[in-house]
This record gives sequence, C-alpha cells and structure tokens, in this order.
Amino acid sequence: MKKLLLLVILAAGFSCKKSADESQANTKPSFDYLLGDWARSNDEPGQSTFESWRKKNDSVYSGIGFTLKDKDTIWLENVEIANDGRHWNFSVTPKGSIKVTPFQLTDIEPDGFTCKNDKNEFPKRIKYKVTHDKIHAVISGAGNPDVAFEFDRIR
Repeated sequence: MKKLLLLVILAAGFSCKKSADESQANTKPSFDYLLGDWARSNDEPGQSTFESWRKKNDSVYSGIGFTLKDKDTIWLENVEIANDGRHWNFSVTPKGSIKVTPFQLTDIEPDGFTCKNDKNEFPKRIKYKVTHDKIHAVISGAGNPDVAFEFDRIR
C-alpha cells in the first residue's frame, strides 16, 4: 500500500512539472507597452531614428525601425515579437533582405525583455526596458561595446 501511495505521489508530481519551454510557450505575456511611435533621444547629430510598434494579435507584435539623415532613409528594418508555439522570439529583417535574424526571448518581465542569439555576429543580446514613456534598449555581445538606444514616446 505504501509503495502504491508513493507511486501515485511521484506520478502526480511529474505530471504537474512543465519544462521551461512549455511554460514560456503557454504564458501570454503582454508587450503592449511597446505599442505606438517612438523617437530616439540619444541619436547621432544630424540623424533621427524612430520605432513604431503595432499588435497583430496576442501572439504577434510587429514593428519597424528606421533612421533618417536629412530626409533620406539610411537604415530600415522590420522587427517582430512572436510566439512560435515553444518560445517567444524577437526577429529582425533588414530592408531589402529575406534573411530573418531570430533572437529567443530568455527573460520576459512586465516592463521589458532580454533576447539572445549566440550565433549572430553582432548583436548577440538585445534588451528592452520600458519606464513610463521611455524605452531603454541595449544591444551587446561579441566583445563589442554596448550600444544604448533611448526612445521617447511620440504617440
């Protein structure tokens, strides 16, 4: 009888345990704090950088980032945060490219996230943190200095 009880307790314990991947896939974090239009406040002189985020559904957020110099677009990329059924990912696609660079979200908080791709040359890590109407983003890795992006909400 004791062996049967022990077996039932162990079986119940194992059936309740979820892997980190399953737990992340089943949680529905909100990235709504990103929604809207943002202007970089620490840009290089003569340049203006912007990000714009929209929500497609509870599992997909899409954005665009671009930099203007005078009136010319000198940099543009599409970004997306999406759940692939196992993980949340941050994907970057430069303008004119079909190559997507995926970063897996490794830390999700109510006001930000961290994502990594150790196979990417640079950056290997992207971190977003939102406070009030400001985004603080940092890209880092591969022995390069960290690059900080400060954004203010404009809409």
